[in-house]
Amino acid sequence: MVGRRNGRCALYVATGISSGTRAHYTNDEEHVYTVKRPVLFNGIPSELIERPDLASRTIKLQIPPITVRRTEADLEEEFTKIWPGVFGALLDGLVGALRNHHSIQVAKPARLIDFERFAEAGCRALGFRDWEFVEAYAANRKRSLIVSLEGSAVGRAVLAFMNTKAGREKGFTGKMSDLLDKLSIYGNGSRDWPKDATRLSTALDRIMQPLAAVGIDCKLHQDLRGEYNTQKGVILTWSQ
Repeated sequence: MVGRRNGRCALYVATGISSGTRAHYTNDEEHVYTVKRPVLFNGIPSELIERPDLASRTIKLQIPPITVRRTEADLEEEFTKIWPGVFGALLDGLVGALRNHHSIQVAKPARLIDFERFAEAGCRALGFRDWEFVEAYAANRKRSLIVSLEGSAVGRAVLAFMNTKAGREKGFTGKMSDLLDKLSIYGNGSRDWPKDATRLSTALDRIMQPLAAVGIDCKLHQDLRGEYNTQKGVILTWSQ
């Protein structure tokens, strides 16, 4: 592990800086470990990753349930037969990614743009068609964001309102308190429903990315003094 103290270990993993240490009571050379944010989540609930800021940084895989159970010895025997080919293919992908990732220019890059370019170059080296990874990665993020939207009481209410005739035609422009009144009929029974306009604004700020994923533009803190006498207005529209 990198560093004996939890604080040091967390710092190394978060920032990518290196840790150097020598084994005690030896004359061995210094060993340096460098890691950066390697995280794997595993869980049963489908909504394990709800928060949009995490969903936009995640590749979510829905693993099918095991239907045929096998012994560890059987799995080890089969893996031993295929691992040289698997390892060789991974090395081919790594070499291609290292050689070509600088030439990949994504039109609408993800938040993890360096990872996206590196993975796209690696997939091309493995024989995938151009932009296949970028397209699959975008679809995966969109699905995760939609799940986070459906898991939010405010998100469900905004989606219900925007799918009404009035929402389809005009969307909403006005005070946050007026929007809270409009949305309350769709979400007032929810345990986590915001109790005031300030909490509604915070909730909307959290789900702006998921709303955009389904085609709804949300603009907060808009200056609407000319018509609505407020500097903290909100605008909801369907994107073109």
